[in-house]
Amino acid sequence: SSSSSSSSPSSTSATSGGTILSSITLTSISSPPTQGGTLTIYGNGFFSETPVLKINGVLTTISFSNNTMMTCPVPSGYGYNHSVQISNSASSSTILFSYLPPFISGSSLSSSSNFYDTPGGSSFTLLGDNFSSNISSVRVFIGPYAAVGCLIVVPHTTLSCLIPPGTGLNHSLSLSVGNQSPSNSIYL
Repeated sequence: SSSSSSSSPSSTSATSGGTILSSITLTSISSPPTQGGTLTIYGNGFFSETPVLKINGVLTTISFSNNTMMTCPVPSGYGYNHSVQISNSASSSTILFSYLPPFISGSSLSSSSNFYDTPGGSSFTLLGDNFSSNISSVRVFIGPYAAVGCLIVVPHTTLSCLIPPGTGLNHSLSLSVGNQSPSNSIYL
């Protein structure tokens, strides 16, 4: 999945052995899953010399590069506004990326579940993708009520939580991961 983000290139010209080096311009970047994988960066000027690539200030290896596209491994993570900086001796350019938002594919709860005046405490499972592996970044809700006791069963794909007390009927089941909301909710 590719999403365009703002770029803030700083263009300067430089020479190396009489050759004019190209300024780096970044135009777009992919959004990786929370479990990490490959990040694809698009732009110009990557091929004039070996560029230096940093993700959130940490030096990263380049897996593939030509003049207009570059790939690199990206660690697991979540959320918005992660910086990628590519530099050569002529220029440096920065672009921001976001990890993919969470997606809910199913739940052990159903639309026939009755939560009205419940004491809470019953366990349920939430299935999907991009849930992160850091439980402190995950918030699960039944309507406006926060689920409690959430645990990661399978990193990035399966959560187990406890139903909060007295949640009522006809609520949506939703979550957020690092302030990213899912592209969908399940209605109960």
